[in-house]
Amino acid sequence: MKTSDTPNSSPIFRSISFSEASGFSPWPDRILGFDNWKKTRRNEEDILSEYDQGWYKSLLDTWSEHFQSGPSSPLSFFHRIIKEQCDETERNYEIYRTRQREALFSVGDSLAVGDLVLIAELFRLMVVRFVEELAARFGASGVVETGCGAGINLFFLNALAGMKPFVGGEICPNAVRVGNSIAGDLSLPGKFLNFDYRDPSSLRRLVEGMENYVLMTCHSIEQVQVRETAFVDSILALKNRPSVVIHIEPIQWRDEGFYARLCERYGALNLYNQDLKELLAEKEAEGRIQIVEQRKRCFGISAFNPSSLIAWRPR
Repeated sequence: MKTSDTPNSSPIFRSISFSEASGFSPWPDRILGFDNWKKTRRNEEDILSEYDQGWYKSLLDTWSEHFQSGPSSPLSFFHRIIKEQCDETERNYEIYRTRQREALFSVGDSLAVGDLVLIAELFRLMVVRFVEELAARFGASGVVETGCGAGINLFFLNALAGMKPFVGGEICPNAVRVGNSIAGDLSLPGKFLNFDYRDPSSLRRLVEGMENYVLMTCHSIEQVQVRETAFVDSILALKNRPSVVIHIEPIQWRDEGFYARLCERYGALNLYNQDLKELLAEKEAEGRIQIVEQRKRCFGISAFNPSSLIAWRPR
């Protein structure tokens, strides 16, 4: 057999040790203090400037062009966007130190490298699986997501799990426009509204008319400290409370282990949420909620910022 006919035997993913990880990401050096990196806290104005007038404004034009080019679906659009984001990451190698074919990620408490596009799409499938299983368990058919961005999770849940109706809440107006443009152009049973974690009335507007629904967050609470928002109390005050609340978020479990401590350090350096687990434990101890599912550090597109799962029900 000619060499050119020999199948490529390189694995799609391969495990690596922490000592190897700095070859694929700047974060091991930052976490250990070898790289003097510090994040400053951003206010709402900073976020709107970066995301709303930058990324989401561009995405609105990209959807219009994509839709007008021929038959389309939300999944084909977001697949294109994921690929473009991964290409951009590799083009900026000096910043991210990531090659698309060997990007650093995590599974459980283990590190691995693999194809960045596949990693991103596996993450979306994990989100669908978690929400679909819990929705079936508690008899929910609709879904509401707070901090949903342009709605990628909601469109995946509708297309792959048949969840409807769906409602997305997002602070960036252009992200709301993108979501509504996709849903409207494709006649899908979903809508998007403005949402702010610090405004309880915006949550009430999101869930108005919804019954038997999942309320979910996905790497959104990551950006806030929950006690400062009264988000959990706002959920409990709703007249039409959700069947189950699902958080797919980086969560600090305060447990032992080298990798757990690396993740905790990463969260602290990035000023990410630190209080979700403790707050929910307090609410359960008060008899106000019941935690029905917990899974630690399931999968991390960002290797030291893995997604965990906490699901709970109002009592």
